[in-house]
Amino acid sequence: MYPIVAKYFVNMGYFVFVDCWALPPFVKPDIIALSPHRCVGEYLMYTSSSDLVSVEVKRRRKEIKKGLYQLLTYSSFSDYVFLALTEDILPPMYGKYVSFLKDRGFGLLSITKDRHIIPILSASRLSPEPNVKLRVMRNLGLVGEMIVVHRCVV
Repeated sequence: MYPIVAKYFVNMGYFVFVDCWALPPFVKPDIIALSPHRCVGEYLMYTSSSDLVSVEVKRRRKEIKKGLYQLLTYSSFSDYVFLALTEDILPPMYGKYVSFLKDRGFGLLSITKDRHIIPILSASRLSPEPNVKLRVMRNLGLVGEMIVVHRCVV
């Protein structure tokens, strides 16, 4: 499921880390995506000022509660937080947890059987702790540096 979610963000211009430690040894989102800080010609630039998006992917109903706790942790350093669920477990959980997600500004993505992402709830901009976000950015190697990527379509 990770490649499907990663491709969704890459196609929007995000720089994506898959299964990467945000805060070792305890916090490891399934997907971390950085928004382009700016575009110069055909190049996308990512810096420590980029928006940081964290995504937790779940394939089984029994994993959803754990995923919700993980989203709370990610909100301490992420500008946007999403839960991505396979479409077969989405309908039963939707009514049960949608208010939890909406109240906290978390987004919800559905992963379809034909390998597409359908946004169900959009995420609101959060207010991450600046020091914690900076620590995560350092772990990703972005403080005082930038990543420049030639634009391409995946």
